[in-house]
Amino acid sequence: MLAVHRAQKQATQIQLETYRAKMIMPREPSQEEHDNAPVLRVYIASHCPICDEAERLARAVAGQFPRLIVEVIDLDRATTPPSEVFAVPTYVLNRRICFLGNPEPDELCALLESLLDDGS
Repeated sequence: MLAVHRAQKQATQIQLETYRAKMIMPREPSQEEHDNAPVLRVYIASHCPICDEAERLARAVAGQFPRLIVEVIDLDRATTPPSEVFAVPTYVLNRRICFLGNPEPDELCALLESLLDDGS
């Protein structure tokens, strides 16, 4: 059982490596869309036991909100972490911290819906 868990964890790590510090979007935005789009950055680290869930949630909202640019940033690989990020996972929406730790999916979606409904 332990060997199966390790194999699953290793496979997950390999999959996650392909998403680290990349935009997670269903399609590539045009330059105009990119310049005007809201940006959600999710900061994670390898030592964090709940960061896999943060990455899963980031992928889910990227699929649900096509206008939203979603970036997952691995602080283990970041050259200089932002000074305002002192815990992981940290969710930053348009340069403002909106969640420390993983929010409930409904709570994150409600925040994103209100932002996108305002035309921001």
